Amino acid sequence: MTDNKIFKFDAFELDVGEKSLTRSGEAVKLTPKVFDTLVYLVQNAGRLTLKDEMMQAIWEGRAVEESNLSFNIKMIRKALGDDATAPRFIETVPRRGFRFIADVNEIESLATGDVININDIDTKATSSVLDTTPSRSRQPVFVLGSFVLILFAAVVLVGWKYVPLFETSPPLLRQSFGIRSLSNAGTIQNSAVSPDGKYVVYVDGERRLSTIWLREMATGANRQIIQPSDDNFYGLAVSHDSKELFFVRRARDASSAGDIYRIPLFGGSPTKVLAVAQGWISLSPDSMTIAFVRCDNRPDQNCAIYIANSEDGSGERLLTSLPPPLRIGILAFSPDGRSVAFAHGQSENQSNSFTISAADVETGVTRELSSTRFFNVKGLVWLPGGNELLTTAAIVPSRQFYLWKIDVGKDAQKIGESISDLGALSIDRTAETLVATTISQEFRIRSIDVDDGTEGTINVPGTSVSVSAASIVFASTKTGSDAIWTMTSDGSDQRQLTSDHAWNTRPVQSDGGRTIYFASNISGATHVWRMRADGSDKAQVTREHGGFPLAVSPGGEWVYYHHGLDRTLWRISSNSVTEEVVIDKPSYLFSFSPDGSEVAFIARGNARNMVSIASIIDGQIKGNFHLTELDTIITHLNWMSLTNDLLFVGSSIDYETSSMFRYSIESNRTVKIVDLGNDAISEGSAISISPDEKLAFFARGKWKHDLIQFTGLN
Repeated sequence: MTDNKIFKFDAFELDVGEKSLTRSGEAVKLTPKVFDTLVYLVQNAGRLTLKDEMMQAIWEGRAVEESNLSFNIKMIRKALGDDATAPRFIETVPRRGFRFIADVNEIESLATGDVININDIDTKATSSVLDTTPSRSRQPVFVLGSFVLILFAAVVLVGWKYVPLFETSPPLLRQSFGIRSLSNAGTIQNSAVSPDGKYVVYVDGERRLSTIWLREMATGANRQIIQPSDDNFYGLAVSHDSKELFFVRRARDASSAGDIYRIPLFGGSPTKVLAVAQGWISLSPDSMTIAFVRCDNRPDQNCAIYIANSEDGSGERLLTSLPPPLRIGILAFSPDGRSVAFAHGQSENQSNSFTISAADVETGVTRELSSTRFFNVKGLVWLPGGNELLTTAAIVPSRQFYLWKIDVGKDAQKIGESISDLGALSIDRTAETLVATTISQEFRIRSIDVDDGTEGTINVPGTSVSVSAASIVFASTKTGSDAIWTMTSDGSDQRQLTSDHAWNTRPVQSDGGRTIYFASNISGATHVWRMRADGSDKAQVTREHGGFPLAVSPGGEWVYYHHGLDRTLWRISSNSVTEEVVIDKPSYLFSFSPDGSEVAFIARGNARNMVSIASIIDGQIKGNFHLTELDTIITHLNWMSLTNDLLFVGSSIDYETSSMFRYSIESNRTVKIVDLGNDAISEGSAISISPDEKLAFFARGKWKHDLIQFTGLN
């Protein structure tokens, strides 16, 4: 890229040397790769830049999915206020590439001469110390020698205290890979190791109650720090002297962010430090400063990192922020306290869009720490030297969370192929003790009689299901990867239809069960795919936006799907490649009327128990009505074909219990069918109803969270 150039177009000024974009003097925030993409487009203004060419230049030959480029273009359009359908800046040339069409003026940067080079530093001050004139020759040599000896002694002391025996690799990296289990209850939510490595603090959450415990690593003895509470506890951090614990607490039935507290490590009265934190926190090496995430969900700022005084929350200051749909996840202060590493991106469309960067504590300037892109990141810690990190993350098409090691500036390297489904990470200051949470799911396909609520005999591991007269098609992870399976109505004759080690899920049957639509991220982002009932003739259906299939119109003309990023309703015709929006209001779920002319949905921003019905033809709302009382949240919805009733699952506001209901549109009456207890209904599982509408099928179960310790990583 051209350094020290300023490009001007419209009201924007793009400074390549300063890596900044401004609009009428106001800063416009872009992530580094999005910025690089804009620079490449502007430098080649007026010329068609091919996709392969851009990916080669921007990612410097590294293998990345085309969806990364599409995502960057979308972020640039959002930043510039550009419209893809009537572009002023970026023109899309279908299947080929992009062209920057605005007039661009290029000028030399006036700040070029202001760049400071270390060789230009005035040496007069240092020359007086090292002066070797005859009249003062002995004293400076003596002073210099003493200084060198003192400096050497200091280095020895620091090395002895913080890096035992001056070994370059931390203890865990010099021992054979191994783990040991610290719990098997399935209820451990989060953990943090004390800097001295003697203790691990963890959150134990069972049913409605959560507690914080302290475990002594040497003996395995446990003691309760905080009594059982209805509150939820999130981010944990132990002070550098291992005497205080910082944590985030939020009322279980609250939808807002939590507050940060501190408490003596061995128990006592919590003291509130500051308000409105999302749950991810980190302490500086001296514990004087706390970094935390706050998500305001504004158009210009979705999530941000702030720092403040850890004693009382004073001096709060914005460090860095990102616009939607990007979010900020886990974060960690560097060992020298000069920067905060953090994971940021989006995983809505199952693409590898998460990056690990670091923000300078003084300036807020960010830099990427690795070129590796992840689907999502759950844990992040620094190793003592400050040049390496460990992270728990997944890379699609697999969604398994492994342990990775990152050398700053290089690609991430996977550690321990044999263990996955890892969550939060925590490490002591010498890298001798490393613990992680593990996450596993236990969901099974079940059925319920919609008249009397009795449970059926189907009991098969699975996460989503579709029922037709021909067969039951379901998604399951029982072989280690997310695959589509089929079975008969009694659960027999189970056959695996996909085996590509990608995330294949949410099947929808059409044409009497002869065709199966499903979601897959095999191409690098979630798209709708199609195959025959025997698993043959797999083909990608959507290519531009993609998402999760919902239904096929009665005549088979349209395939409706949930948009992978903004959760609006889209469709694509069976004989076309054009993808078009149907309902531009984001929703958690959609369900279609028997004749396919209307759609019922829960609009975001409205009460979670209120259903809207809209026309498929023009998207206009035809009615709104509440299905249940205000303290019930609708999580799953299905429009029944024979009776025109709505079958739905309603959860308590804390998601602890749920029930199945039936709503009659004709009589405006809701009837409870059965209590489902505290087992969760899989988020990705729609209710699927048998053709005779006697049975409702869905995935039901729970998530298990436990704690492990790594005994070596080599």
